[in-house]
Amino acid sequence: MELRYGSASVVLDDPDFPYTYSWKTKQTMLESEGGQRYVYDFGIRRRVWLLKWNLLDSSQFSRLENFILNTVNFRETPFTFVDHTNTAYTVRCTAFSFSQVTPTHYAVNLTLEEEV
Repeated sequence: MELRYGSASVVLDDPDFPYTYSWKTKQTMLESEGGQRYVYDFGIRRRVWLLKWNLLDSSQFSRLENFILNTVNFRETPFTFVDHTNTAYTVRCTAFSFSQVTPTHYAVNLTLEEEV
């Protein structure tokens, strides 16, 4: 798995399974007084990935943290995410959390949302 922005690149071990991926849609639903539902579809769908590592070593964690905090500044800058199938997507980081589970390893959660 790789994250890229310009000349900056972070290569990480593949995230732990289950590999969680979902769709986020842009739709508004209204309900009439009679209970009829009306859905307005704006035609926008985004992929969302929830990536988890239970034991990410400290060197990989430092590179990932620096990339998220300093290179792309969380969700400010879109970047390229290359998944485990070597498919590239343009994404933004929407969540990044971690805990240190051993002196040299971190548990990390990273949520990426596709740019459309």
